[in-house]
Parts: sequence; C-alpha cells; structure tokens
Amino acid sequence: MPLAKQIGTIARTNLTNSAHMAMNTEIHDRILAVTVAVLHLETLEPGYKQCLDREGESVNRVTKSATTEQLEAKDAERDKTFQFITSMNGSYLVCPDPQMQAAAKVLDAALKAYKNLYSKAYSEETALIDGLLRDMDDPERKKAATTLHLDTYFTQLKTQNDEYKTLDASRTDEYTARVKTDTSKARKATDETLDLIVQRVNAYAVLEPTDGINNFIDTVNQIYRKYKDLIAAKGGPSTPTHPDDKPYPTPDPSPEEPDTPVTPGDPVGDDDRPVIE
Repeated sequence: MPLAKQIGTIARTNLTNSAHMAMNTEIHDRILAVTVAVLHLETLEPGYKQCLDREGESVNRVTKSATTEQLEAKDAERDKTFQFITSMNGSYLVCPDPQMQAAAKVLDAALKAYKNLYSKAYSEETALIDGLLRDMDDPERKKAATTLHLDTYFTQLKTQNDEYKTLDASRTDEYTARVKTDTSKARKATDETLDLIVQRVNAYAVLEPTDGINNFIDTVNQIYRKYKDLIAAKGGPSTPTHPDDKPYPTPDPSPEEPDTPVTPGDPVGDDDRPVIE
C-alpha cells in the first residue's frame, strides 16, 4: 500500500521576517483557493489569518503617519505667512511715509530675532513662532502692526501655528496608539498555527485522502522548496526538500488550539527594520 502524501518541513527560523511572512501568505492563499472545507480547516483558517495580520503589522511597522502630509501642508502655509510679513515690513522700512517707516522699524527689531525661522526643524519653528507671537503682545508692536495693516497676518500666523500643533499632537497620539508587536512572538504564533494546519492536513491525507488534499500537499511542498532554495542561496541550513519518506503514525485530525495566541499590546521586541518615531 503506497504511503500517504505528507507536507514536509522547512527551517522557518532561517527565513527573514519578510520571507517568513511571504511564505505563510502564499500558503494561506492556497488554503482559500482550495477552500477551507475541502481541507477541513474551518476552525484553524481564521486564526491563521489573524496571526498573519498581526505579523504583518510587525513586519510593516515602518509606515508614514496619516497626518504627515497635513503637517507638511500646514507648515508650508505658516512659512508663507511669516515670509509675507517680513517681506512687507522690509518694504515699509523704505516707505516715504515717516509714520509707516517708524512702525516698520519697531517691527523690524522684533522680526530680526526670528530671521529664517522657517528653515528650522518643525518643532523648533513652532516654538519660535510662539515666541514671536508673545513678543507681538507688546502694545507698541501691536500698534505698529495695525499701522502697517499686518495685524491680520499675525493673527493668521497664530491660527496656522495652533493648527500645526494640533496636527502634531494627533500624530503623536497615532504613534502611541499603534500596536507594538514583538516580531519573534508574532512569528511564533504563526508557526504554531501552521503546525496545527499541517498536522490536520497530514492526518486527513492518511485517514480520508482526496485529490484536493493531495494537490494542496504538493503545492505546499513546492512552496517550501522555493523558500528552502532561498535559505540555501543565503548560506543558511535547510531541511530536505522532500517530505520524510518514513511511514507516519496516524495523527489526530482535530489537534488542540494553541493556549496563548498573540494579543494586542505586546511590548516591542527586536526587529530587523527601524521604527519611525
């Protein structure tokens, strides 16, 4: 009697994070293509998908904040407003009207302290604009700004700077709220669930073999072969390409679920990719 087909093994620990994720995603896609019913994975597939999602959050941790573009746009707005104020005040310094020229000199003394603030780092620019606006609370400077019809633009600059600070706080909250997943724990959970899937498929290949199950086994072994070649190309150890040809004991087709699935909020562990803060 011919031996039942079986899914083989692969040295998963020798896969990079991205390769590990890619391999499991391929296997999951094949499960859906064959259908979970044919493979008797109705209870295991949802957990496998959840593990892949959690691992994906970890592997793809380097992402751009949703508010970053808004911050950049708001910063450009306040830069233009500040530059307009300084440009107009510079023009009034040579104005033939003595009253306006005198008012421009009052403002110029304050503006010089904040020259080129728009070229500073975002957080430093925010603080400098706050400092300038505090200086503008001086009655003499307020009167000078009104004389030159620049008071409206100082108000606009304050609004833009406050809006920038609100967006910046929102981005900080966004980063804080992001789920920090320990990559090694996420991978371990995925591996444990895949082990259960392999155990169940191999069990049904012995007890109730079907063309769907046998074809799925062939496909997974081919996927394993591809990633074993990748490991070998990188100089890592690899398990044999073909599954063990020794007879298998009849496995339990309904293995128990893992006791400790990965849950949100695990502390951040080592990863091979940086975290943008």
